[in-house]
Amino acid sequence: ETAESLEDYVLHLETRLDSIHRVIGALVRDPDQTFTLRGLIEDELEAQGAYHGDGARLISGPEIIIPATAAQTLGLVIQEMVANSFQHGVLGSEDGGQLHIGWQIDQGAPGGPELRIDWTERGELPPPHRRGFGATVMENLLAYQLDGRAEWDFTPHGLRIMLAVPMASLTPEPGFDGTLPAAAPGDWPPATY
Repeated sequence: ETAESLEDYVLHLETRLDSIHRVIGALVRDPDQTFTLRGLIEDELEAQGAYHGDGARLISGPEIIIPATAAQTLGLVIQEMVANSFQHGVLGSEDGGQLHIGWQIDQGAPGGPELRIDWTERGELPPPHRRGFGATVMENLLAYQLDGRAEWDFTPHGLRIMLAVPMASLTPEPGFDGTLPAAAPGDWPPATY
């Protein structure tokens, strides 16, 4: 972890756990729950207080339905981006700045249709002095859970992060109906623990 103090580390860990809790809590209440990309983004921005303070926030894109397993992964990736923006970017800047989060489906992507999410921060941002743990978490989550990728572009006027996830990774597996297989008589409860 690249936190600069124990307090920073604890706060970042708490926001990660809160993000996981929001998605899993919704699934406990409704196992067939699906999520929208806009809802995941807005929930995380609200949970971390991103709508308070100066600066413009713009969110735009078509409605994208996300199944539960992908929502858990994308929720954590979004949490990392929001937390990093508070720590290093426009969400934590006293000068405000602009945050634009937009998405679209790229039908012409080489491997088939993919969801592209563009996270753009404009404002006076300090240049990164090292690659943080959050970037590694984001890349690994996207790559291993959703066959996706992330690209960063730092400029003197801000930051752009582009996330790409194949649409095939955002659909439930064929034959999945949201239920668990029935147990055979005598399978539950187990005789020993």
